[in-house]
Amino acid sequence: MLSRRDIPPSQINLPLKYGFLPISIDYCLCPEVLFEPGPMSDVLTTLAWARWTLPRKSLFHPYIRADGERIVAAS
Repeated sequence: MLSRRDIPPSQINLPLKYGFLPISIDYCLCPEVLFEPGPMSDVLTTLAWARWTLPRKSLFHPYIRADGERIVAAS
């Protein structure tokens, strides 16, 4: 029911302070979809994107670089 716009700035700034790049993903919700083809697939797709695509992108701040070898997932 929440949107990434609902994330308080402190929850974005704290990880940045310690060298983490927070990423909020949108994913399918249960029970509208089954777990495996829905949110689980979305999370796996996002992890692959964070590992292989994100490190090659130019980010808004030149001092922030994504490292696809160092990923943490939290819910």
